[in-house]
Amino acid sequence: MPGWSGRAPATIPGWGPGFAFGTWLGRRLFPSLFRLAFHQLAYVPREGPCIMVSNHLSNFDPLITGSWLPRRCTFVGKTELFSTPGIGWFCRMAGAVPVRRDGMDLAAVRTLLRVLARGGMIALYPEGTRSRAHALRRPVGGAAYLAVKANAPLLPVGILGTEQFGWNAWFRQGRFPVTVRFGPPFRIPAGADRSEGPDLDAIGDDIMRHIAALLPASYRGAYADAAGAPDWAARG
Repeated sequence: MPGWSGRAPATIPGWGPGFAFGTWLGRRLFPSLFRLAFHQLAYVPREGPCIMVSNHLSNFDPLITGSWLPRRCTFVGKTELFSTPGIGWFCRMAGAVPVRRDGMDLAAVRTLLRVLARGGMIALYPEGTRSRAHALRRPVGGAAYLAVKANAPLLPVGILGTEQFGWNAWFRQGRFPVTVRFGPPFRIPAGADRSEGPDLDAIGDDIMRHIAALLPASYRGAYADAAGAPDWAARG
């Protein structure tokens, strides 16, 4: 990737002191709430720029996934979270990047591009918010735009089971099964800049199909026909 020296620096935009603490706490807390199963964690690149893209079912999703990643990761959160007592403090301490959902947030985009340019990993939820129906929806443009601009590999993730959690049910029946499945990283093929218009929409759909391929049919929603990775993907 242009601008990346091959070695992550000591300080990367979006990395906060709370990330290591959150990882430590999550690995001790979440096994008491969930029966966790992680598949193909080896697909996570140990270094270099990477964009993790996942479906989004629950506020637990970034906490669970981030706690078991083998490297630091900068997560993105809606701006409303940062003004919520307690949650906002943790988001800032963990180095999450606030993003507005009412249009292209150029400040957030610039921050995330700096993270990638310095060899960092970021995590996005292409749908832009949690899926209340628990099935995939069409994406907003952020993930596709960043993938084109940064020329960084994408790491697809499928998560299921977090949407079932509730404290009352947990007291009655105990831990909930949660599965997190990682797919092989892929790249958007080199070529002309396609960061606007129909091409960007098509790239976003292809990103979602990579995620859908990691999920059971009942979770695929708008991408019910996804049987595997799209043809354009060049494995990286």
